[in-house]
Amino acid sequence: MKNSIKMAAIAVSLALGASVFVGNANAAGIDISGSAGMSVLGGVTINGGADLSSFTSLTFLGSTLIGSGTVDYLNVPTAVFTMPNTPMSLSSLSSWNMSSASLGSYVVSQLIVEIQQADFLNVYTRGITTPSGSTGSQAGGCATGGNTCNATDTSLRWSFTKSGATTSVSGTLNSPSVPPSKVPEPDSIALFGVGLAALVAGSRRKSVK
Repeated sequence: MKNSIKMAAIAVSLALGASVFVGNANAAGIDISGSAGMSVLGGVTINGGADLSSFTSLTFLGSTLIGSGTVDYLNVPTAVFTMPNTPMSLSSLSSWNMSSASLGSYVVSQLIVEIQQADFLNVYTRGITTPSGSTGSQAGGCATGGNTCNATDTSLRWSFTKSGATTSVSGTLNSPSVPPSKVPEPDSIALFGVGLAALVAGSRRKSVK
């Protein structure tokens, strides 16, 4: 009886100790969270093609600007990330990275072309955002109050729109990341068409009978 009471007491102590440890671990490291709208100063130029359906690369003009939104690692209403003002190919991941001396960095590891048309291009990127020593909007901030913000899985979707000779670009940053849009593949569309044709043919046979 005494042994069972001792064992129960030890189990309770271990459970309480584990809960305190987990609580402290969560307090020490918090994933950044939130979303923000992005726009690019000066727009973008298309290289090696007449429109967005076929080109060799794109060049962002000016710095990337974070607009409205609430994200843990933003400590001012408008904050600037920089991107390379060099041609960026859709096949190249490294050129889509962003950095800021005060906010940290976003390093791309995945890029998916969701929609590509002559006047519209949607590009989904996913990677890791590593915050810098900014205060942030969370309670206590990222670098104050005993809290730190972890490097967090992040997605950034860029939308390019061509109107005449002008091409504009905007984006949405999300931490943690959101999944890419589900765009039907050509093979899936073809299979759906075959199935639909078979269904129509079957219904016609039944109506004839």
